[in-house]
Amino acid sequence: MITVTQIKEEISIIEVLERYTNFKAKNPNRRSISAKCPFHSDQKASFAVYPKTNTFKCFSGCNNGKAGDVINVVMLANNIEFKEAVQLVIEDFNLKEEQYLHLQKQKKFKNKIFLKAIKSRIIEQLNYLNAMLNLIEQKIITIKNLEDLDNFGDLYHFKEQIKYWIYCLQEDDVCPYTLVEVKRFIERVSVNERFS
Repeated sequence: MITVTQIKEEISIIEVLERYTNFKAKNPNRRSISAKCPFHSDQKASFAVYPKTNTFKCFSGCNNGKAGDVINVVMLANNIEFKEAVQLVIEDFNLKEEQYLHLQKQKKFKNKIFLKAIKSRIIEQLNYLNAMLNLIEQKIITIKNLEDLDNFGDLYHFKEQIKYWIYCLQEDDVCPYTLVEVKRFIERVSVNERFS
């Protein structure tokens, strides 16, 4: 039998809200979604949904003013107790043990693809940064006088930044934010004429 924790983790709060209430997510990929609360007559957007944590909060006091999860949505929408809500979700979302195992396999497969894409991006960025570092070191060697230093002195600064980003990309747990920042750095440095 599937556990309550597994239900809370596997079933999207957006899906549950849309199934049991009049809630429609305009942009389900946002960190938080503000809307009118589907559990009371609401004039302003007092309801927030947090897709990443699979929770919601009504700032007007629904769910006793506490953050809620998918089970709480079903309880509030159908005016039923916890145990009934769990059973309803299991039935409505066809969460038999084999279905849950299938969902887990799909999730692992998606994670594997995601990690492969991240690894590929890390390798791509490391190769680009190493090539850029070699180019900078070649330019630095050509600095012979003050005029050259005026023209190419900031390469010393870029060199240290590149070394820093290479170090970050070689860490065991590179976060997607690091990849975004490295991409911005590469774009900013690539348009610099000194690298031509």
